[in-house]
Amino acid sequence: MKIWLKFVIAHPLITLSLLALTTAALAPGVLKLTFNNRLEAFMPKGDIDYIENEKTKEIYGNNSRYFVISVPKKGDEATFFSEFETLIQDLEAFQTFPGPYLKTDLTRLKALIQKRSLHIKELETHFASSPLFLRLVKRELPTQKGDKTRFTAKEIQKTVQEVEKKIALMAQEPLKRIVSPFTVSDIRASGDEIFTGPILSQNEREERILPKGPFERQRFLNRLSANPSFESGIYATNGKGEITDFGVIVTFTPTTRVDEISRAVIDICLDRPLLSVLPQGSPVINVWFNTYMQTDLKRFLPLVILVMALTFLLNFRSPEGLFLPLTALITSTVWIMGFMGHFGFAITPLGISLPSLMVSVGSSYAIHIYNQYLSERATFQQATFSQDLLSATKHIAPTVLFASLTTIIAFATLASSKLSAVREWGLLSALGVLFSMVVATSLIPSVLVLRHQKKSRFPLKKVKKTGSHPVDLVIRSLIHLATQHPRGVVAATLVLLIFCMAGIFRVQVESDFLTYFKKSDYVRTSAQVVDDKFKGRWGLNLLLNSGAAGGALTPSFLKEIERVRGELSSEERKGWSIGRTDAITDFLKIMNRA
Repeated sequence: MKIWLKFVIAHPLITLSLLALTTAALAPGVLKLTFNNRLEAFMPKGDIDYIENEKTKEIYGNNSRYFVISVPKKGDEATFFSEFETLIQDLEAFQTFPGPYLKTDLTRLKALIQKRSLHIKELETHFASSPLFLRLVKRELPTQKGDKTRFTAKEIQKTVQEVEKKIALMAQEPLKRIVSPFTVSDIRASGDEIFTGPILSQNEREERILPKGPFERQRFLNRLSANPSFESGIYATNGKGEITDFGVIVTFTPTTRVDEISRAVIDICLDRPLLSVLPQGSPVINVWFNTYMQTDLKRFLPLVILVMALTFLLNFRSPEGLFLPLTALITSTVWIMGFMGHFGFAITPLGISLPSLMVSVGSSYAIHIYNQYLSERATFQQATFSQDLLSATKHIAPTVLFASLTTIIAFATLASSKLSAVREWGLLSALGVLFSMVVATSLIPSVLVLRHQKKSRFPLKKVKKTGSHPVDLVIRSLIHLATQHPRGVVAATLVLLIFCMAGIFRVQVESDFLTYFKKSDYVRTSAQVVDDKFKGRWGLNLLLNSGAAGGALTPSFLKEIERVRGELSSEERKGWSIGRTDAITDFLKIMNRA
């Protein structure tokens, strides 16, 4: 440390140049930062549970999501069925990519705009025969303001770019399965045969034929309610047994773009003015979580920096005392955030605290260095300023070094955690503390030396004591209390320690991401709606292996499945909050009944 300080004070321009170059190299990484709160951000890739979960995704898909659509008790049911069909069609575009049609429509759109403004009515007229593409374009347009909205050439160009991104995402076919009242397969008797297939029939163009008139729509609802496996899955009922809500279950293919496809599907669901749609499920919660994390980072990091700036200003009471520590804090924060972006570290629910933590923890090193300079500045000589500054910083160097080392070691111990997010957070925090210490011990002495060289023709002003600082008064009061009443201080400390230790045994572990949100937040209120209507919002996959090819359909294995289901739904398991169970035996029972 002493060798480094000697170099810094002897070569301030070189030191500042190195700091500037490092900052310029790391700063672009801030723009590469991503947010990730999914399971993969926490679980180590070699963990047996993580591996099994990945195998499950390969077989059954990535994640499930409910979309709850309230069926209006009053109003035009025909409009509801029509709107629900467009919702399913927009989702199916991400399952079976209608490439030729969309690409042709995109070419037509580019030819239509030709760098000019465009009225919404022109779009609706031009793409009246392509309703799927028209809905896609409208979702990507800026917020409309009535029917007379005209969009500028710049807005249209940006819209085209977003449409291209969505089409590229559709081309990957990221949705594996869409289960809804319109797409689900049913099992029923048809004469002397058993019929399996969609409840809604299709025309020669493979388009679903929607029920017409109250009688056909009621027959459709009766057919749904006739299959008990559909209840609380793709429809919900009221106390009278009437269908009140439709549910849509969407399963993803294994993909790394879960957040992107989740946002696209949420946009589709919320772009339904004639339907009441509540997107809910783990991918939806992830999207909201990531959105809130980005908002919080933009809001709280400047707030923390502002608080520290006020602290520096109130304590040091000079522009220099504000500028030097604050610059050191901001620089070290840019370093660690840029490092994360360059090396692919995503911001997790735990890592969101890292920038604010670095500002608060790293401030102590800048305060130590600058405060030591202020304490000994009165003894500095004009001709030996650099030597005097070196002597002063050497006095505080052991404190700064050992304070940073103990903090680094404390954070680094988290590297032994089995959770990837905790391990990364610990190592990055340790690195951030190192950055803070290096910047503080380099930036502040270098600037002080250069500042003195510019003012060397003027003698140093003597520091006048203007009275005790409020902080000094607090510290003196605490010292007086500790020295004059040591037994009382020790006794109070022991009581507080016992009280806190007792609280440790009352700490509860909760992994439900919903508890991270306020009770009044839309994410939690909509989840409660799903919970009430569909007897639960989370699913647990149990994979039972028969151990033999074709063994899953043997009577003994099917009985074992029913035994497990009976155990899960027994009276002794009521406290487990299991709303429903699904298995292949449901369909076998329905088939036998048919």
